[in-house]
Amino acid sequence: MDRAKTSYRTTPALCGILIAVGLCCLSSCKKDPRLDKLVLHENSLVKIRSKPEVLLDHLNNPAAPCFDGSRIIFAESGKGILYELKEGKTIPLIEGFGTDNYGGYTISVLGLTVTPDKSWLVAAAQDSGHIFLFDAATFPTTVKKGREIELQRTESTNPFGILLTKGGILVATGGTKAVYQGPWDRINPNPLKPVFEVASGVEGMAEDAQTGDVFGAVVGTGKQDGSLIRWRPEGMTIEPKTVATGFSNLVGVTALPNGLLLLLEFGEFGTSGTGKLSVLDPKDPGKTHPLISGLDAPSAMALSEDNTLLIATFGKEQEGAEGMIIQLKMESKQE
Repeated sequence: MDRAKTSYRTTPALCGILIAVGLCCLSSCKKDPRLDKLVLHENSLVKIRSKPEVLLDHLNNPAAPCFDGSRIIFAESGKGILYELKEGKTIPLIEGFGTDNYGGYTISVLGLTVTPDKSWLVAAAQDSGHIFLFDAATFPTTVKKGREIELQRTESTNPFGILLTKGGILVATGGTKAVYQGPWDRINPNPLKPVFEVASGVEGMAEDAQTGDVFGAVVGTGKQDGSLIRWRPEGMTIEPKTVATGFSNLVGVTALPNGLLLLLEFGEFGTSGTGKLSVLDPKDPGKTHPLISGLDAPSAMALSEDNTLLIATFGKEQEGAEGMIIQLKMESKQE
């Protein structure tokens, strides 16, 4: 429950101090007014251990942050480039992704994951919709060198989220509004089959480590009609069930080690400061508790093994390079 709200003000950061994941702090040594409006909410489920700070800024619609061990990989979606953040520097890994328009925002890659052995990277590109597989040993490279994983479809699609599970690979889309899945085979990948559809498309996905069920973020139309759904991917007939509703462009879901779910809302298109991060109540799944509000068009999030959370935001304006990647530490208050 939302017992108290704490308005967040940044404090000066000393250049060169190592942050929790072993990377240099890239925020300004001066107070950063862009984070002044963020509100941190206290609740009984999750504690924010470190105040948000700017890890990277001046990005063109950043998306799909991904932890690869101690490395961070992310997409500058507005430019169609994937980068690695290493020792405080951004290093291009893959260039040449096609772009599309999403609610007035220029986008390309919105989905990204790394295989458990760290040797392959899977990315979802927009334009007419493609899933590409890349050998990490070939970086830096271009999209043309990637291997495509086909989708069984009759029209173009907009792939958003990618999830590798014990049973295979899942791809969520917003174009055909379907979720696709199939066995994982990096040598001879078979076309992925659509297994169900929702009205407005699914974006983020997360696997329940205990049950193997998958949670999906149904985006909605921006009118508080986004929802969280759940399904069993290995079932003969896959029928998603609604867990919670009432979200404004729900774009992300991720799980803490104890199974608590974090939910990320993009907010209203063209209206800054309406994005929000919440935690789902495990005892009352239809209820959520806010953690951070006032975010400017957050597009995705990633959680490391030590509970470092990255949030990519497009920024206040729909054009230009006002995007950021924000970093904070959190912990669960429950076992």
